[in-house]
Order: sequence, then C-alpha cells, then structure tokens
Amino acid sequence: TSTEKLTGIINHSITEESDKRGLKRPDVYQHAELPDCLVVAPWACTDAQLTKHEREIIVDAACGTAVLRGANVFAPGVLGMMPSIQEGEWVSVYADSGRRCKRGLTVPFVDPGKVFVGNGIMRMSRNHLFQKDLHPKGVAVEVMLPASGVTAVEVPQPLGLLQNLPSIVCGRVVCPRPGDKVIDLCAAPGHKTTHLAALM
Repeated sequence: TSTEKLTGIINHSITEESDKRGLKRPDVYQHAELPDCLVVAPWACTDAQLTKHEREIIVDAACGTAVLRGANVFAPGVLGMMPSIQEGEWVSVYADSGRRCKRGLTVPFVDPGKVFVGNGIMRMSRNHLFQKDLHPKGVAVEVMLPASGVTAVEVPQPLGLLQNLPSIVCGRVVCPRPGDKVIDLCAAPGHKTTHLAALM
C-alpha cells in the first residue's frame, strides 16, 4: 500500500470525525526520519472546548488511560456517576488514578487522584450501568474530545497498524535483517514484533 493511499484513507476517516466534533481536521503526514511512519497530529482544540462540565463520570485508571489515547469510555470502566445524568447529556470524564472510588458511587468524587481526561456524550443510563446482576457492554460515553487531544483513528488492518512513536523507534533501533530470529519476551499490545516482521 502506498503512503499516499493510506494518508487519503486516514484523512477521509478523520474528516468525518472532525465534522462530527466541530473541530479542524488534524494534519496527517509522513515522518521526516521514519519512512514507514505516518503521523496523525492531535486535535487543535480551545480551552472552551475542554471546559469541565458539572456532570461527572468517574472511570478506572486503565479506562482513563485509554481515553487519553483516543478511546471511548466502555461500560466496564465506569466506576461512578451522579444519578441525575441522562443519556445524551454532555459529561466530563475523570480517571480515579488513586484507585479510591467505590463502584456505583452516586455523589461527587472529591479526591486528589481524580484526573480530568476529556468530555463526551453519555450513551448509557446509570440504571443500565449499575443494575445488580447486569454485566453491561458497549460504549457508555462517546468521547468527543480527550484532554490529550489525541485523534481517534481507524486504520484498515491489512494497510497498517496504530503504534506509538517510541514503539516504532524500537523496531528501527533493533534493525532486523531477513533471516534474523527475534524473540519477544514481553509481548504486549504495542505491535513491536509485527513491525519487526514487516521490516525483515
């Protein structure tokens, strides 16, 4: 797949997301030093767009990290929310980095470990999220703007894969050659081994 073709596909996807959010489309460009790397710039957002809403959702630390990387809030990650929050309302999402929020919390969470991670639209009711014997799945909050500004990108699987820049650099530092054997002793979802295979 050519870089130009993949850039066009990503630009098309990001244009739709930008229009939905009312934001300027981020730039997509080839990295100056890494020929097999396309860079997707963050959303250019204003302080007003990241204004914190009165209605708050508390999520676990792992969910908060995912939001900062451009993901939506999925139901299992929600720890607490005020009972008055309705589906379709704008909410601010906070991560419980100190792991002190009790599941099902109904009052405002006041804690030094509470970290703002973004704003979004509530897509599930409190009853659906916390009803006894119910194991909810799916998107609880559609994140419209993470505090990090990271752009949510969909890349068709055979054409490329998403990877953080440090993970890409690892593959270049190892500099694999055809016929080399690589053993990944700490396989995690960073796609470094897949990148090494592509470089070989």
